[in-house]
Amino acid sequence: MSQWFRHAALSAAVLILCCILVFYFYCAEVRLDGVFNSDLLILPQINWSMATRAWGWFTQQQARLIGVFPDQFVYHGLAGLGLDVRAAIPLQMALTLFAEILLAALIIARLAPARFAHRMIASAVVFIGAPIALAFVVPWAPYRDLAMPMNHSGAFVLSLTLALRLEARPRDPWTIGLVLIGCFSDTLFLLTGVVPLVVARAAVDFPPLPRPRAALKALPVLVAAMIGLLAQKLVFHEGNVSVSLPAVLRSWGTFLRDLVAEPQLAFFVAVGPATMLLVLRALRRMPRADRRGRLMLLFALGSMAMSLAALMSFYVDVPSLRYAWPLIGWPLVLLAFLLAVRIDGGGLVFAGLAGVISAVILVVQTGQAPPVLAWRAPDELCVSKLVQEEGLDAGLADFWHARRLVVSSDYALKIEQITGEGSAYLWGNDPYWFFHDWRRPDGTAHYDYILTAGLDSAAILSAFGKPDLIRPCPTTDVWIWRNRDHVGPIMAARSQDAMAHVRPRESGTMPAASGPLRTP
Repeated sequence: MSQWFRHAALSAAVLILCCILVFYFYCAEVRLDGVFNSDLLILPQINWSMATRAWGWFTQQQARLIGVFPDQFVYHGLAGLGLDVRAAIPLQMALTLFAEILLAALIIARLAPARFAHRMIASAVVFIGAPIALAFVVPWAPYRDLAMPMNHSGAFVLSLTLALRLEARPRDPWTIGLVLIGCFSDTLFLLTGVVPLVVARAAVDFPPLPRPRAALKALPVLVAAMIGLLAQKLVFHEGNVSVSLPAVLRSWGTFLRDLVAEPQLAFFVAVGPATMLLVLRALRRMPRADRRGRLMLLFALGSMAMSLAALMSFYVDVPSLRYAWPLIGWPLVLLAFLLAVRIDGGGLVFAGLAGVISAVILVVQTGQAPPVLAWRAPDELCVSKLVQEEGLDAGLADFWHARRLVVSSDYALKIEQITGEGSAYLWGNDPYWFFHDWRRPDGTAHYDYILTAGLDSAAILSAFGKPDLIRPCPTTDVWIWRNRDHVGPIMAARSQDAMAHVRPRESGTMPAASGPLRTP
């Protein structure tokens, strides 16, 4: 049996374990609300826009995290294969987890000689075992989110990939391309990938090189990063966070308060600095001749430090840990390294059996068909039934409900997102579709119901008037107007920010107002 075949077989086995973990554990029925949330569902929304409208990718407002690569690239590829969103998103999570395991195994080889099987199994044990073990200790662990698309996991994968290019020459096209696409996809990659790369190379190469030459070596990478950031300006997207000293100080204050009040936050944050201290100790003991090892540890140290700085500076609440995946992920990589250099044949057999037993337990407890493949939004069946019974056309709902209902219905429902006061919610939407209906040949949009969950009922009542009918659903009331041309014009009149992104000739399919408009 050839070496490549053994490596491929082991990698396939690890990928299967990743799929079982994601489909049966990460996407267990009790966790589906966190998986299919409106932030993540921007991926099928973008894919649908691309398939429904010419140049749909460019007219759709991209999120602050554009995520072209790997997030959008992988999802659009899976959707292109005909996979439903219920299969595509979990499979993308499994592929992300597998990529992190594989990259960790490759990074371990840069630190110490070890067989591929040892490195791969050690990485799988850590990246797969840690989430399962911690699930019994803390109510919420961020390791699942480490694989979630459009959650800065892509930037972490790219930073691990960049760590493998530390020894490349300054004008290495792969490094430059990776930096360019990474900075275009996620500004956070500049902090957690590019800055550590430049600092690690400078720290190792500065003593033998004069200062000007050391600076020039970083120039191609910095230029590529700048081009990637400037390219974001060419895309219709939310824009980056505006940074100000008062805002940063407020974030630091909130972070320090939560560090005391939230034990789970304190635990995951403490693991990072503790690992950084161990890395510093290892660097002091490492021979200066070991350039490869010094580069890798300096990169890991810089990536963890920059992600901690980003977490503190942009902190809002505990889920802000998504800004600090290197702070959480690099300790796993280094733990896998320690395990790989100490594992023996008996350990390999034990780890393999443990993985198989865990997979069997997950499948047996859940059943053959993972619940994620049958996912439906809680109110989708109720709303779909009301649409049929009452002859309803199109509706409006808040950010957290609208997109989930639309995707859950496989785009049979037309429900657009609005703010609490009733204006079009621009974030992550193509403004064109607020004023057009893809289900009609003439494109005319008729809105005749509003889901009130998450909205300011008093503000909605003031804006749109009293509904003709109110029907309850499990988590929301549905306000219904018999006049199909009553709600739409009021929403349009209150949505000047969305109208500004629609060509005048494209806003003509909104029906004329049937009465006086209530504008803010």
